[in-house]
Amino acid sequence: MIFSLESAYFYTKLFTVVVFTIQFIEYFNLRNFLTEKGVWSFKNTESFFPLKSRHSLKILGFLIKYPNIIALLSFRQTLILFSLFLFKPLIFFLIIISSLLILSRWRGNFNGGSDAMSLILIVGLFFGALGKGTSWEHLGLIYIAIHVCISYFKAGWVKILKPEWRKGSVLNLIIQSSPYPYPLGFFSFIVKPPYAPLICVSILFFELSFPLALINPSLCLIYIFFGFLFHAMIIYIFGLNRFFWSWLATYPSLFYTSLFVSHI
Repeated sequence: MIFSLESAYFYTKLFTVVVFTIQFIEYFNLRNFLTEKGVWSFKNTESFFPLKSRHSLKILGFLIKYPNIIALLSFRQTLILFSLFLFKPLIFFLIIISSLLILSRWRGNFNGGSDAMSLILIVGLFFGALGKGTSWEHLGLIYIAIHVCISYFKAGWVKILKPEWRKGSVLNLIIQSSPYPYPLGFFSFIVKPPYAPLICVSILFFELSFPLALINPSLCLIYIFFGFLFHAMIIYIFGLNRFFWSWLATYPSLFYTSLFVSHI
């Protein structure tokens, strides 16, 4: 199979641009909640910041208060778009710093694992840009691939410890928590026996065995296919589109790393 280093970086950057663009749109639509009269105003949340120095808190406040937070988001989005054409360490370093500042505004991940994965993507691209033209260039893609494998394995490990996942009874509870009144539609049969236990066991197997994707390119493509279906179903049930794009953006790195490992 042929999938070059340049292709892997191009598609990783392309999907990462999509991830951060969706983030930008979501944050921008929430801008009214960030004003001094909003529920997420800096005034209402500054007491939660673990900064002991009042001077440091003042500097942080200046950077992430409204409307400066919108300027910071716009600055990061501009860098993200430039990164598609300029593969430079400085660009990704500034994206990392601005992302950490934006995350600090929410005192952590605003959208859970998708925010964490988007940061992993940028760090991996930063490593790749640092090693451009050297053998270290592979490191950025390998870094992303290892982290996506860990993310799936950890998710599966947490689930398998819970009896409701092993029995399949959790599936109906998950569906009921959907924001949509009838999220499954035609697929409503999957919450009933014997499908529910079978699907839960399949998800556990998929997540816990996902690191096997690293050892063989053909096997990797199978995991990518089922990963695509898995995240597409999450969009269908919960509308969490950013999770879909965040993990999809890791798949070029995953496939390239499987090729790299198979040739060692």
